[in-house]
Amino acid sequence: MSSEDRSRLLGPLPRRARWLAGGTVASVALVLATIAAPAVATATAGAPGAGDRCQASRHDDDDDPDKARAQVGNPPREKCKEGPRGPRGRTGATGATGPTGPTGATGTGLTGPTGPTGPGTGVTGPTGPTGAAGIDGLTGPTGPTGATGTGLTGPTGPTGATGTQGASGQCFDVDAIRPAAAREVKAVLSDTITYAGIRDLTGPGAPTPWRWYDLTDTGDTYPTDACAVSVSSQGNLVNVEVLTTAGEIYETQCTINPGTPDSLTCNEVWTAAAPQPAAGANGLARFTNKKLTKEDMNLRPHEIN
Repeated sequence: MSSEDRSRLLGPLPRRARWLAGGTVASVALVLATIAAPAVATATAGAPGAGDRCQASRHDDDDDPDKARAQVGNPPREKCKEGPRGPRGRTGATGATGPTGPTGATGTGLTGPTGPTGPGTGVTGPTGPTGAAGIDGLTGPTGPTGATGTGLTGPTGPTGATGTQGASGQCFDVDAIRPAAAREVKAVLSDTITYAGIRDLTGPGAPTPWRWYDLTDTGDTYPTDACAVSVSSQGNLVNVEVLTTAGEIYETQCTINPGTPDSLTCNEVWTAAAPQPAAGANGLARFTNKKLTKEDMNLRPHEIN
């Protein structure tokens, strides 16, 4: 007896329940059948007796009995003759690869710990070529003065050779006499120029101002290297002498003109002394014909034998 016949004997309620269950299973089977349609179609097409409803039902029952019972409107018949199982159909071709999905979000995991230092030190590479010289830097500030040394003073070196005589410096000198109580006479050397002067010491306005006379403004006999001066007088004659840097003596003469005030008349002719002082001169030539005695006051005691 088929399942449908048994439901008829039990009445309408069992049949309704079976139809509802069969409808639910049929819906699920329909979805699965849609997905597996290509494979099922291929298998059905290759199996013998594809148009035999009874044979198809039997094969379905072998694979899934519940699915076979859900075939609404096509119940299996008990008198169908069950044939042998057909061969399994070929596997369908692989479908095309779907499109690549979107790139996932960047991970936010924590940074891992630093790995250990690698073993060993690498071999030092060759020295590179010397670079071009840089520009000189700015001069640094002067450092502090170092401490004074405490070393011993070395011995005095030998005396050096005498250098050449340098140029004469400026010479200044003065000398004065009073040949009489009524007058005073002076000789002055100032910056290579020699002057003679006179003034009155008595009479109206005494002492009177000095009256100076330049003894170098005429003639060419004046020694320009004069560096010292002296003056002497006897009567109305006045002698002015100069000593040069070379050690030579020159002299000139003036005459006193008494009056109110007194005045001088000078010839400004300079004459070198003869002879000039010389090394080794002893001034004793006048005593060559007489024996020296202690009464000769011009001599020093050690010069008398």
